[in-house]
Amino acid sequence: PHVAVITNITPNHLDRHPSMADYVRAKSHIVAFQSPDDWAVLNLDNAYTPELAARTPARVLHFSLEQPVKRGAFLRGEELVLRLDDAERVLCPLSAIKLRGIHNVANILAAACAAWAGGVSLEAMRMVASTFAGVAHRLEEVRRWRGILFVNDSIATSPERAIAAVRAYREPLVLLAGGRDKHLSWEQWADVVLSRVRVVVAFGEAVPIIERALRERRAQQGSGANTLLYTVDSLEQAVAKAAQVARPGEVVLLSPGGTSFDAFEDFEARGARFRELVAAL
Repeated sequence: PHVAVITNITPNHLDRHPSMADYVRAKSHIVAFQSPDDWAVLNLDNAYTPELAARTPARVLHFSLEQPVKRGAFLRGEELVLRLDDAERVLCPLSAIKLRGIHNVANILAAACAAWAGGVSLEAMRMVASTFAGVAHRLEEVRRWRGILFVNDSIATSPERAIAAVRAYREPLVLLAGGRDKHLSWEQWADVVLSRVRVVVAFGEAVPIIERALRERRAQQGSGANTLLYTVDSLEQAVAKAAQVARPGEVVLLSPGGTSFDAFEDFEARGARFRELVAAL
């Protein structure tokens, strides 16, 4: 493609790829066959970026949450900054972004690089960065019921994506987690959940994996005793349990960490069913 974006590479889809190296190689194909007139937008904070940059003949733009970039976009204090054509411009203040989560700040930085490479004006980029409120199944606010906010993040089909969702909230959380595992580690997920989530409602095929991850990390850390765990068979039962245990001011967050294929055609079908169940409360 003329403009290719790789937002991040972390362990994922290892139920389909024989190894992490094979997964990285598959991801790199999007930039490997570009021309010198094309653009590759890469995450400077990701460990695989030097390898990707070396594989592409395209011009490279970097984005970063952690450090200034020579050419691209980065977060500096409370501002999103573009450094392009030997000039710096402020895209927008951090406070202007409507999307939750630091991962979405990174997404905006990446999108700004891609937009610039495609000839979009700074004014248009600023307008979108400060007004875009998200799309379905990605931290989608479904309903506020009895003072409880229900959020659909069915797109989170890996533990890492679920971690990003959990970290996006300061409110106490009732987390709906489960689905089908993709042969990924749940250790870091368990660490984050035990420190930030009040209640976990686990459902689907991944229940034993989630139970084990929470039990083992709790034993190793000696903490997280206040995080409650309920296990159920289905999403329907999970929503019912969440409605029962959630308190006013809390967030019920569907961010499963597993795929939907144990019960649904895809993550969109799972998210749509979640909406239906919440609407029926």
